[in-house]
Amino acid sequence: MFTKLLKHEWQATKGILALLCVIILIAGIAIGSVMHYIVWNDQNGAFVSMNDAGIAVKFVSVACVFLFMAGVGAVAICSAGSLFFLIYRFYKRCFTDEGYLTFTLPVTTHQILLSSLVNTIIGELIMMVSVALAVVIAVLLFLTAFPENLIWSDVSLGLKEAFSQMWTSLIEHFDVLAAVTGTGIIAALSELIVLMLSVTIGAMVAKRHKILAAVAVYYGISIVQSFVLTFANLSVVFTENILWFFSATSLTSLIIGIGGYFLIHWLTDKKLNLT
Repeated sequence: MFTKLLKHEWQATKGILALLCVIILIAGIAIGSVMHYIVWNDQNGAFVSMNDAGIAVKFVSVACVFLFMAGVGAVAICSAGSLFFLIYRFYKRCFTDEGYLTFTLPVTTHQILLSSLVNTIIGELIMMVSVALAVVIAVLLFLTAFPENLIWSDVSLGLKEAFSQMWTSLIEHFDVLAAVTGTGIIAALSELIVLMLSVTIGAMVAKRHKILAAVAVYYGISIVQSFVLTFANLSVVFTENILWFFSATSLTSLIIGIGGYFLIHWLTDKKLNLT
């Protein structure tokens, strides 16, 4: 039944996520095209002083600036918007009229919550891949603007040396890299659960303006969370061991995430009243 719930959530969100991914990729093309245009014109001596430029050149220059800013803004807005959309989907599924149907299904509360959480994680991973592809597209378009007589073998050699040094550094500091990666993953999952918890509490305590209540609850939880993380990190800051710092952060985030999840479960299972 969990698979069916997850499939239903994916069907409900895939359209908007696909649209956001397309916008991000188009933004990557726009950013790369602007950089390509600027570099290509600079290499061919087409750029002149803005004081000496004609109206057409000034217009194109201003248009490039706005296009570049619009592309960067689109990537940022779509990335953040995807998370807000997925969290709103959780709210709509559980705390609106749809919630009457959701909680009458022959499924457990754990299955309902986990399907929403997993679907949110999958959606955010897809958005991260889209952003990475947009960056790759922008970089490739930027590189194609360089003249053909550019010695690509030297560029390739320089990149290989840079990657070799980076790889050596990663191997030498693998423990720190693993700690940073693990802390980031745990903190991200914990933050998703905190958002879901905020929506749950906001939807239960407010009869009207439940979204605004959820935002207020989120800021309140974030303040408490920041104090908890600060005190947890201060307890190890004088050890001069960075791994202890990341361990304390990971452990605190893990406790917050697990505690938040079971609090959501208890609230929706015992306190939720959809009548």
